[in-house]
Amino acid sequence: MQGPELRRRRLALGLSQAELATELEVTKNTVARWERDEVAIRHPGMLRACLEDIEAEHARRIQVDPEYARARARGPRPGRRAGERSQ
Repeated sequence: MQGPELRRRRLALGLSQAELATELEVTKNTVARWERDEVAIRHPGMLRACLEDIEAEHARRIQVDPEYARARARGPRPGRRAGERSQ
């Protein structure tokens, strides 16, 4: 699995890098570096299996939870960039 595929699948799920990182139990920076192909994904088969599980759960929740479906249809919530402060 390469970075562009990971990014495409993450965006299709409507997840931010931070949300996917939480699901995978890695840091947001790791997800960002994978997506930019700065760091090789050591276990691409394991990552692919995890993404398939997340995608299956996502599909199931869309079927049973209208609010979840609406939230995911809006896409990932933008996060603050490093150094930005909330007002």
